[in-house]
Amino acid sequence: MYGATAGKASILKMEACTNQAVCAILPNKEYSSVFLKYSIDTLYDHLVGLSSGSARDNLSQTELKKLKLIMPVTKNEQENLVSILSLIDRKIELNRQINQNLEA
Repeated sequence: MYGATAGKASILKMEACTNQAVCAILPNKEYSSVFLKYSIDTLYDHLVGLSSGSARDNLSQTELKKLKLIMPVTKNEQENLVSILSLIDRKIELNRQINQNLEA
């Protein structure tokens, strides 16, 4: 919600307690949490633009609750897109590793 990680999204795969610096979004069973994360990731620049404050920029839950995400109708469609996006992410990571090895 603030600081260097404001606007960043992650998936927590275990039950946990947080403080006020984390905004939890709990999708229902009709939505893929991974697709939801991909959707939020695309909004990073917008989310940073929403942050305000003097000493430390903050995102407010009020502003986050106003966000509208465009989601495929079915969870199956969401999961098919996640498969494609995950494959692209793996290829990008492999390319990054190859580049690091070439530089070394």
